[in-house]
Amino acid sequence: MDLRSIALLPVLLASSLAQDGAAPRPTAKASFSVVWEGELPAARTLALPREWEERNPGDAEFCRRCIQEGKLVQEDLLIDPEGRGVANVAISLRGITEAWPGLAPGLLTNEHGRFHPRVQFVPVGQALRVVNKDPIPHNARIQGSADLEVWNGLLAPESESSTRPFLRSGSYRVFCDLHPWMSSTVIAVRHPFVGITDARGKLDLAGLPERKSAEFVLWHERLGTASKTIELLADRPVSLTVKSSDFAAPK
Repeated sequence: MDLRSIALLPVLLASSLAQDGAAPRPTAKASFSVVWEGELPAARTLALPREWEERNPGDAEFCRRCIQEGKLVQEDLLIDPEGRGVANVAISLRGITEAWPGLAPGLLTNEHGRFHPRVQFVPVGQALRVVNKDPIPHNARIQGSADLEVWNGLLAPESESSTRPFLRSGSYRVFCDLHPWMSSTVIAVRHPFVGITDARGKLDLAGLPERKSAEFVLWHERLGTASKTIELLADRPVSLTVKSSDFAAPK
């Protein structure tokens, strides 16, 4: 067999499987709702540090305007007042040891004096694209476990950069040293069976592998962690409600 024939093997194999009518692997679906229990916490307005304002009058003017316009808010605990859903809860399927494709590259945006998104999953082995849309400079200092610094880049107004690749799975905190209230969390994983709850506290995960016992781990920066184990079957979508009392507070 010559080199050209060897190179065509993957194509020929795929064609053969298609002709044989090989069925795709069945996948399951799980829907999550994370809800707040008890009395809703009082609404909080983000307060700029007074000493910082005095040292940075130009940046302070821009950030105060963002607060007044409702574009810069306290984001560590966002609850939908109507449905009581909790936003920015990271949910991931545990126990996946092999690498799976399908997770989009990460993007972190500096806009209106904040990092967006507040929480996101990124693929292990890939870099994070960091964009500054503000008319003021920012930096992104990324720390892993034991406060080990992974990357620290300064972004001029309306510029962008890319971090080093995330070589290990796990959580990484992102800070802006120029604006001390700014923070974000990046979670590096090896598979796409992950997601973040929306403003209503909802998340739908599709394309999940069938499992008799599938454990999902939930994480929130204020609530802490929780876990739920369910059965995943292709013909039986699962809907799960997780209460704030199910979380163990962060240590």
